[in-house]
Amino acid sequence: MSANENKLVGLEPVRVAILGSATISHLPAGIRVAGLRHGLAIEIYEAPYGMYWQELMDPSSGLHSFRPEVVLLALDARHLAGAQGASAEAAIDLMKSCWRQAQSSFSCQVLQQTLLPVFPRLMGNNESRMAHSSAAVVDQINQLLRPVSEAEGVDLLALDVFSAVEGSVSLA
Repeated sequence: MSANENKLVGLEPVRVAILGSATISHLPAGIRVAGLRHGLAIEIYEAPYGMYWQELMDPSSGLHSFRPEVVLLALDARHLAGAQGASAEAAIDLMKSCWRQAQSSFSCQVLQQTLLPVFPRLMGNNESRMAHSSAAVVDQINQLLRPVSEAEGVDLLALDVFSAVEGSVSLA
């Protein structure tokens, strides 16, 4: 889309990059429609599947050419908490590194998606007793994200809160 095609009368143009660890192709349409409802003409850059880190670190990447004003980091639970030995601290460190790189490279606003609780609870409401279960790690990440993101000037897209209120769909 050329720059002239994206200029809609009366709408403020905004460049948003979506970086994810899983499929993100379903997000742009809804983001654009939501933008229109709020007076924004949103132009979106979708990083290639799972290439968020490479896109952030490579100055010759499409992301760097796009020069986003907003970066949405959509990392999923399986990526951050699904592997044996995964820890909330390692996940938070990875996210902080991504946030800082985006802020440094683009002087942009960063949005971080919280993690959906997609893993089965092995101990029901006592999951905290199994601190290394994937479900417990997801809970820990989401709890740590709130104060850490606030300290870093990152806004949250709180999917975990939405899921708690509306319910979640099993993606397994």
